[in-house]
Amino acid sequence: MDLLTEAHEDHIVCEQFSNRLQDLASNSDAGVVASAMFLATFWQVHVLFEHHHLPSLYNLHFVDDELPSGHTLSDQQTRSLVLDDVLAWTDAWSSPVKWIAKWSGFSRHHIRFRVGQLVQSWGGVEAFGHPASKRLEQDLSRIDLRLTYRRPQAEAVLRAMRHVVSELWRAKRLSSEEVVHILFDLYSSPKIVNLPNFQQRPNKKILPDPPKVTWIKDHDAWLEAVSDDIVTSKIENDELVFADWHRITIQDLRGSNIIEGFAAIGKHKNAFGSLDEIIADLPKIIFTLKLKKLYDKEDIHPSRIATFDPHHMNSPVDQLLVFCPHTATELDWVQDPFRPHIYRDSQDQEMARTTIWRDGLPQQTNEQAKFAQGQRIVFSEAGRRQFEAAFGKIELAYTAWRHIAQPDDRDRADSRTASSAS
Repeated sequence: MDLLTEAHEDHIVCEQFSNRLQDLASNSDAGVVASAMFLATFWQVHVLFEHHHLPSLYNLHFVDDELPSGHTLSDQQTRSLVLDDVLAWTDAWSSPVKWIAKWSGFSRHHIRFRVGQLVQSWGGVEAFGHPASKRLEQDLSRIDLRLTYRRPQAEAVLRAMRHVVSELWRAKRLSSEEVVHILFDLYSSPKIVNLPNFQQRPNKKILPDPPKVTWIKDHDAWLEAVSDDIVTSKIENDELVFADWHRITIQDLRGSNIIEGFAAIGKHKNAFGSLDEIIADLPKIIFTLKLKKLYDKEDIHPSRIATFDPHHMNSPVDQLLVFCPHTATELDWVQDPFRPHIYRDSQDQEMARTTIWRDGLPQQTNEQAKFAQGQRIVFSEAGRRQFEAAFGKIELAYTAWRHIAQPDDRDRADSRTASSAS
């Protein structure tokens, strides 16, 4: 299913699989169903989502929801179960069990018993516990291979929980939005790939020449000149740039000189020691079948941006700046359904998008090189006018860092920072 969702824009794939989506949507695995529903939406294929009654186990009544504590009987080395205990299968999965129980209205006992019941019906300990682990070890030893184990029953438990989610979804005990969140927690949400591609470095973005750092005084002088980067950043950003970050690395045998910059509206704290720290402080969102905000309206960042974490998505970047979805709602902007980095108004005009760029690629530590990358949230003319009409004139605040990392310890660096309100 991952391959199908990753290739959803391929016309040949669409022709070959669009007539099979109904079968996939009827699957008992919620991960398969969710992927089929996504593909049906993108390919504009009508798919019937079937509703079913719940198995009788959900009618059982438990006196309380207090779960047993302590250790299950498992092998010390492989962590796999030695004895079949219906509740032991979900020992390591308290978070998804909690969300499934909370949103479905059933107790955690119901969820854990149902998961254990499914695993046992598929073979239990003999198929997924310690005996199965030992058989696999023996088979691998014949070709001189060994595996490091940690809860080898995880695959069966994850599959069973996806089945439980499907049962509750089809019984209308879980909403589509809740299913998306749970599948994300189960590492089973569809992998969407419509993120921005790398572009060339913006015309105004200048890569500096390698600094002449020979003596300690040169070293300190270059670091202390960090405020010069504030002036440069103001020149590089035009009036349509709403947020911007960049990182420039210049390396040689002596180490790396790193220039970082961040620009956005609102007041910035000076306590951040690097670009990574200031980005990590931003609110988080995810995108699986749809955008999921991991923060409330009351927690909107002063910069009115967020970090889109492309978890479960093939992306050339680890994090992506996006316009704040709560603010977009206030402006009556909607997210492009298949390109989570783009917002449009009610007339389908583009209002804001995130762009990413790079110049050069990281090289081995001892090689002389210069490379850079960055991201921007850019308004259209109409987007800027609408935002300023609602929230006032855009005034970017700038923060800059300079680091010198030594070749023997790249994680330890001398650093300086500077900031400017506008």
